[in-house]
Amino acid sequence: MIIGGVLIGALSIIAFWFGYYEHGFSPFDHSAPIETVEYARTMAFLVLVSCQLFYSLAVRSRTKSIFRIGIFSNKYLVGAILLGVLLQLIVIGIPVMQRAFHLQMLDLGGWIIAISLGLVPLLLNELFKLFIRIRKKNV
Repeated sequence: MIIGGVLIGALSIIAFWFGYYEHGFSPFDHSAPIETVEYARTMAFLVLVSCQLFYSLAVRSRTKSIFRIGIFSNKYLVGAILLGVLLQLIVIGIPVMQRAFHLQMLDLGGWIIAISLGLVPLLLNELFKLFIRIRKKNV
């Protein structure tokens, strides 16, 4: 769990930096337009939330794959994930919420990057579980 938390934090920071660099600025550049700052903030927010939502699927078992357990086997978890996604979309999709949180809607490339980074903890956890299962078979 600690490694997962550190990974999620690192991925959120990477997304924040990427949001700046995608627009030709650095997070340390004080002349960056507010649109760039909000874009970077939105990238970090989306990655942080999506990492946590997807990672919740992986931590249900220390050794069993999510495919073995079943992605939809816990209806309450699936409902919570869908609610989390919906709330995330509300925060970045409704103008009054955008202004309140200083966020903005991402372009397609931003969404692809955010979702891709959000899947990293889940995928790494599943690879780790696979390694553990293979190692147990060989012992």
